[in-house]
Amino acid sequence: MYEQAPPGRRIGPALIAVLVVLAGAAGTMGYLVARQIIAGQGGDTGTTLPTSPGGRPTGTGATDPGTSPGTSPGTTPAVTEDPADPGTFCPAITEKAVVDAGLAGELRLLRYVEGKRAGAAGAEAWICRNKDGVLIYQGHRKSGPFNAASSNDTILLGRGILGKVEMEGADGFVATNPEDPSNPDDPTHTEYHVGPNTFFLVMKPSDNKTDYTVTRTVPKTG
Repeated sequence: MYEQAPPGRRIGPALIAVLVVLAGAAGTMGYLVARQIIAGQGGDTGTTLPTSPGGRPTGTGATDPGTSPGTSPGTTPAVTEDPADPGTFCPAITEKAVVDAGLAGELRLLRYVEGKRAGAAGAEAWICRNKDGVLIYQGHRKSGPFNAASSNDTILLGRGILGKVEMEGADGFVATNPEDPSNPDDPTHTEYHVGPNTFFLVMKPSDNKTDYTVTRTVPKTG
């Protein structure tokens, strides 16, 4: 325990400086006690508790911005939507198609991935979630334009639209395009796998696989 100065007596500047130095050596608890003593004298030094980049006090159990309790800082970095960067938000074309299909909108990006393949055009995909929690897959083969959610070069998947999209592991997703559009669980289907470092499709039941080398991935939480 630290003893406070008797009422009516003020601590001199020299002693305040000593307290601050001692508090730094003693750690967070010493800092808080010294700050309380100084504040009780009506004269704050203007020094504040150290804070994280997000402005939250460190040493108080707060997690860094962009992470959730139990995860390491930086494993799920926050991504700021940039109107000039389509890899940071769900496309407007996708949002419109989802709503036109009778599902809720307000899509939020969970993951964007871009890949390349030798001797072929590259591809990109967005995993989005609407306000009702339905997962949506939007794929685009870069050999053609992206002017519709579903076309010769694009595909839109999700329950209530076509096929289904599910979580795969802790941070991956798998979208299913069934041969029978009326049966999301048709054993004859194409799977699109998207993860932080994976982007490939597999045709079932033949297991023919097309792999892309990931050139960019953007995680989005929440």
